[in-house]
Amino acid sequence: HPTSSIVNPSANGTSRFNAYGICFQPASSNIYVGTDSGFLVSNDLGMSWRYINPQSNGQKNGIYSIIALSNGKVLTYGELGIWICDNFNLTNWYQDNNKLNILDRKWKIPNAFAVSPLSNDHIFYTDIEDNLFYSIDGGKNWKKILTDFGDNYGRSVYVKINPNYNDNQIDLFYGHKTTFGFKTLFWNGSDYNFSSKWNVIPYGIHSDPTDLDFGRQDKLLYATNDGGIYKSINYNQSWTLLGTPNKGYDAYQIYDI
Repeated sequence: HPTSSIVNPSANGTSRFNAYGICFQPASSNIYVGTDSGFLVSNDLGMSWRYINPQSNGQKNGIYSIIALSNGKVLTYGELGIWICDNFNLTNWYQDNNKLNILDRKWKIPNAFAVSPLSNDHIFYTDIEDNLFYSIDGGKNWKKILTDFGDNYGRSVYVKINPNYNDNQIDLFYGHKTTFGFKTLFWNGSDYNFSSKWNVIPYGIHSDPTDLDFGRQDKLLYATNDGGIYKSINYNQSWTLLGTPNKGYDAYQIYDI
């Protein structure tokens, strides 16, 4: 249900009329929501909110994606690049060492971060320029991942990791403007092995993917795109559209799941 809490304008009068990238911190009552200037945090499941801008000078700083980890670390991604905080108090923010892309305001990616189930320090990130990166030190330093899907290419829209994994093996999912796919990664104790090929999702579903999530059952996937919501019960071997417009389920232009 809608929150009854009202968040007043920031001290410098910057408006915050849009919300992006809602994030729930594991094992807590904390919720984070990006805005056009900083972000909002609730420590009581949305009953009350407070405003935070990682930039101490109060300048306008759109935050479009947030990841809050169980160890208290929070990473934000927005107009002024990536900002990191290592504590639940959300004080002492700093930028990543690479100072990755400053964002163009017209592109807003609400699912730019993903964390590996193997470690809170293993974080994956995508930007608006079709780049995919990973970090094994909590976001301080980043390495680039090759993401050549061929001719069908466009701006990035999300990065996700299947929370179900086997030993030191995880599946990394990456979506961009025209299609999406996944790659199996292997952790060798000091770094990831990226030698496996990308498995590109077949064009049996509508193009322009927007988000993807994982069901509780093994091999169950849900994907959203401009055509609606799709479901796969066999880990991408086939997809089924959930509902159609003439059956009372007008699921077009779905952006998050």
